[in-house]
Amino acid sequence: MTDPATSFDQFRRALIASAKSAGVELYVAGSASKPWASALFTGARHTAVIAANCTPAFHDWVAGLGSIDIAMPRQFVASIDVTEIDTDGHGRQVLTIEVLTVAE
Repeated sequence: MTDPATSFDQFRRALIASAKSAGVELYVAGSASKPWASALFTGARHTAVIAANCTPAFHDWVAGLGSIDIAMPRQFVASIDVTEIDTDGHGRQVLTIEVLTVAE
């Protein structure tokens, strides 16, 4: 099984690349990861704080976040949920997301 920190690092890079391809400069401000397992699967749960300038491109990217294809070696993203939305004092929107990755 891929350890949660490595899993999140792969996810972080893929998430930033996805945002960039949509014209969004994304920042990952913080994260936490922990192992996860069910009777049939193993993986990790991640919580991340991401931020970007409030632009139409960012809002469109966030609206499609649950259905974007994020390629990761030997694992896949089972779910992405936005759990908190805020703004900072610099015109950026700050989101807290929860991500479940599952080992293949």
